[in-house]
Amino acid sequence: MKTEKKNKTTLTIILGIISLVLLFGGETCHIISDHWPNVLHESDWYHLAVFVGWIFVLFADYFRPVTTKRDMENASWNYFVIIIAMGFLCIIQVFKIQHFTAPMIAVLIITIILAILGCILNYKKWLDIKAELEKQENEKNLE
Repeated sequence: MKTEKKNKTTLTIILGIISLVLLFGGETCHIISDHWPNVLHESDWYHLAVFVGWIFVLFADYFRPVTTKRDMENASWNYFVIIIAMGFLCIIQVFKIQHFTAPMIAVLIITIILAILGCILNYKKWLDIKAELEKQENEKNLE
């Protein structure tokens, strides 16, 4: 059990770092290309990097171990806010893309499939946490 928690924490940290690199890298490149076009040319790949970065955040949160009772109680709020906010932020990034190329469409399709999978996995995790909280509440009431 302790090894599983350590593995999940490590995976969460790795996915979190990847997502931060994609999010900040994509936005930084976009800002630089807007203000200094001679330094870095504008590209739609920056928006796509941010889009993929948000999906990595979704998976990082899925693998994050829930250890405290407070984490369990806040899980429902966290998951629904994350799914709604990430959906909104991802849609914004897709609408910023001006020229869709075949590789971009392929990355978008793969990322959308992963996003759906991530939402389903996070929802199942929330259901498990909810069931665990109800079990603890029932055990508490029986005592």
